[in-house]
Order: sequence, then structure tokens, then C-alpha cells
Amino acid sequence: MTSSAIRFGREKSVAKRPQNGFTMLELLIVVSIIGLLSVMSFKVYGSMIQTAKKVKASTQVQAIVVAAEQYFDEFKSYPPDTGLFKSSDSAPKGIAAGSMKYVIHRYLGMEITDKITGHKAGPFIRDMDDSNLKGPEIDIDGRSCKIYSDPWWKAGEDDKHGYELYCKHSTYDPKTRNPNVSMPYDDTVPKDQQILEVKAWCNGPDGKSSQSAPFMPGVRAPEDEDNIMSWAKGK
Repeated sequence: MTSSAIRFGREKSVAKRPQNGFTMLELLIVVSIIGLLSVMSFKVYGSMIQTAKKVKASTQVQAIVVAAEQYFDEFKSYPPDTGLFKSSDSAPKGIAAGSMKYVIHRYLGMEITDKITGHKAGPFIRDMDDSNLKGPEIDIDGRSCKIYSDPWWKAGEDDKHGYELYCKHSTYDPKTRNPNVSMPYDDTVPKDQQILEVKAWCNGPDGKSSQSAPFMPGVRAPEDEDNIMSWAKGK
């Protein structure tokens, strides 16, 4: 065999050796795919978390309504509201309007006593792990309470993420002794549309509300789109 034939055979065998590792292009493709999958997974996970929070908030507003109705069964009146829905309404004595959201837990989440009969009742709403009790404690009627908060609560944002409660209230005019009934609706809402005696809601993820949604049936503003309301399921 000639030297040229031997040299050709060596070159041929070298050419058949398998290539080890990845090319730069292949590595870039793999990294891009991993990055894309990570972004997609993060978005899906974030969406799942938000959905879970909305479900929890929806459950909570319904639980607040049920608790207020149980309170009524015990005391023949609804607990104080967490906000002022008419100019004629005022916060209960000793409770500042800015602290009204704390009332939910004070009256629905703690054992309370009828001052006239001494009958004890409650709590009507429970959070075994206190997952809905946030913020600094505040003294109401001589008892320390925390805000009953929604799933989007953050430190320093009590006013944005506290649950709201509005109920029917009956009072008597001290002069005429005529009964006055206030419903959880704006004065301009027709009487035949004021069918609910208890309404609970929260501002949702953005912590914003137009303040019209709780009182005006069918009224929506952009900031109300993510509100969670007991009377508007799925919202």
C-alpha cells in the first residue's frame, strides 16, 4: 500500500469521529426555551394566586353577610356599618369614622354581651388562623381589635383593603317617635330596588373604589371592576 493511500485512510477515519458537546447556536436555543417556559410558568402561577385570592374574598364577603344576619337573629338589629352611606348617619359613639372597618371583627368576630339582658353571643364569624386579622390593634368599646382585611392587604394600607359592611338600620325620631329606616343604598336609589338588608364588599386587588358601587345598583366605574361584592357574584 502506498503512503498516499495510508494517509487518505487516516484522514477518512478522523472525519468519521463523532462531534462532542453543543454548538453555540444550540445552547442559545435551549436557554431561550428555558427562559420562555419560566416566564410562562411565572404568569400561570401568578394568575392562580390571584384567582385563589378572589375566591377567598368572595367567600369572606358572603361569610360576613351570614354573620351579620346571625347577629340580627340574636339582637334584633344589625351590627354597625363600616362606612357612612348617608349624611344623616354617624359612627357609633366612641368610634371614629376612619376606624369603622375594625367594627366587623369587634361585633362579628368576638364574643359580645347584650348590655340589657347580659346574654352572650358570638363569635359569628371565625378565622381559626387569624389570616384575616391585620394591622395595628385599635381600642373599640374597651376591647382591642385588628382590621378584618382582604387577601390583598399590605402594611400601611388598612383603608384600602379592609372589608366593608352596610346594613339596614331602624331608629326612632325622639320628637315624633316615628320609625326611621335606612337601607344600605344611596338616597337616590328607588325604594323598589332596595331589596338587600346586608351588603359586604372589598376594593379588590387595586384597593380602589368609586364609592358608588356599594350603593348604586348597576353602577360601575373603572376602579370598581375588580371589587368583590356580596350582591354581585363573579365580580
